[in-house]
Amino acid sequence: MSNDKKELDFKGGFTLIELIVTMAIIGIVLMMAYSIGDFGSKSFNNGSEKSDIQSNIRLMANYITKELRYSSNAVILPAFPDTPDPSKKYIYVDKGILKQHDNGETTNILGDTSNNITATLQFHIQNSKTVYFNIQETLKNQTFQLGSSILLLNIGDYALVNATGAVISYTTEPNITNINAKPVQAISITAPLGSNSISINGGMLQLTSNLTPTDSSIKTVTWSVNDSTLATIDRNGLLKTVTNDTGKSIIVTATAQDGSGVSTNYTVITAAADLSPQKVTALTIDSDYSCIFNDGGTLQMRVNSITPVDAADPTVTWSIDQPNSIAVIDQNTGLLTVKTTNSDLIVVVTVTTNDGSKVTNTKNITVIPKATSIYITNTIIDKGSFQLSCYLNPGGNLATVSTGVKQITWSIPVSKHVSIDSNGKVTFHDSSVKSLNVTVIVTFNDGTTKTVTRYITNL
Repeated sequence: MSNDKKELDFKGGFTLIELIVTMAIIGIVLMMAYSIGDFGSKSFNNGSEKSDIQSNIRLMANYITKELRYSSNAVILPAFPDTPDPSKKYIYVDKGILKQHDNGETTNILGDTSNNITATLQFHIQNSKTVYFNIQETLKNQTFQLGSSILLLNIGDYALVNATGAVISYTTEPNITNINAKPVQAISITAPLGSNSISINGGMLQLTSNLTPTDSSIKTVTWSVNDSTLATIDRNGLLKTVTNDTGKSIIVTATAQDGSGVSTNYTVITAAADLSPQKVTALTIDSDYSCIFNDGGTLQMRVNSITPVDAADPTVTWSIDQPNSIAVIDQNTGLLTVKTTNSDLIVVVTVTTNDGSKVTNTKNITVIPKATSIYITNTIIDKGSFQLSCYLNPGGNLATVSTGVKQITWSIPVSKHVSIDSNGKVTFHDSSVKSLNVTVIVTFNDGTTKTVTRYITNL
């Protein structure tokens, strides 16, 4: 009887205490699983936000470095001026956005407008030729910063004034190719056949500047005349009379643009018009682009105009300042071909008349590497709006004409809820649309294209 009683008690199920203990254990296990999942999600989001901030800081630093590397007359200011100098550019951060002011217009470069991230930018003069800057961004009490020094390669004899501030103003100069800049030491002016006379009433004479050393870092000059009632001269050295008086002296001045202050004069006398067969007095050259890809890239050079239009012999010969191992040009057609795999070189293309006048003109062509891939970055403009940018690899350069880009085409799947303009600005018109794929097609100067697609999420 006792054994039957025990068996009956066992088949009666769990006691209340056992049930409570079991439910408590299950609750603890579920809470632990939720905590682990929540921790993982927060860790992933924090890591993603940190990565975005660090990437944004690096892009800001790269942009500032590219802008200031070849600048001159840099001045650090405590704040953006109420009346900015129209001849200067400005870089500063305003409400978390890296901005550039140029010629009366302000452009948003990079940054976050959601107010989740605060950003600051400080400039400091490190020495007479070097600017130091520090970018700092803060998100949820976490601060990230990046500092860098920039040696201003075009500073010339100008010395930076010691200062610290949030804004820098500067002037952009033509790029030089290496850190060991060579200033102009002397200039001479020549004219076709050594001529020192020019006919009155619209007579023209092409003058050419010759720099010493010949490999001066900046090879351009500024042309001027002493009396604009006698003649005018354009930026290429083409002198043209506006007087009908003979025997007048026109003093032409060529001044180096590298800040060296070197200049020279050339005197031309006005004379009666020469009725002999017309020789070329001036010509202009051009090309579709000012850059050419290395390793087999080609570019067609051409003569835009010849003065006078009825010149007896308008034919020309093309030449370049580089050895055949670097580049070649067809002396008759003007087709330029680059052989070297190097980049960041300057090829000076020269065209010369064949009629004995020896009139010349030149154009600088930059040899650049062709991108092997492209990628898209996005900057939040405001809620539901993104600014996309396309960058090239190698180098991480923004896709522009100067990097050999002919056209950039942005596209998205057809939708009335989302739009994209030709500059890559995406706008979500319906908040229920959370994401989409954006595609960019980059067409290069040689006609080839590269395509990439990025998945964009609406915040």
